[in-house]
Amino acid sequence: MAEGNGVYRLIRANGDTLRTFICECYAFGVAEYMETVAQLGHLNAVIINSAWCGYSPDARRHCRDDNVGLFRIGEFMGALHSDEYWAYLTDQEAKYFGERGWL
Repeated sequence: MAEGNGVYRLIRANGDTLRTFICECYAFGVAEYMETVAQLGHLNAVIINSAWCGYSPDARRHCRDDNVGLFRIGEFMGALHSDEYWAYLTDQEAKYFGERGWL
């Protein structure tokens, strides 16, 4: 269900609803996340929907610490069926986070 301004409410098979922002930001960082939440309110997930765009590791960590998922579209599809969808990491991210003591 569309709310507007790129925000959608996605109802998962388990019955919970994820308030999700779909973005085409070229480089999504912590500042962009904070600005987005200030403008749109609480979010459960942010999806970067372009193959040319991405997010910083710091933004991913910041969102993850807030129990908010920050994903590229393929990552979001992988995380959707997990109760702790916001904690989903690719193998590469898990290695990166682990090396820095972020897990």
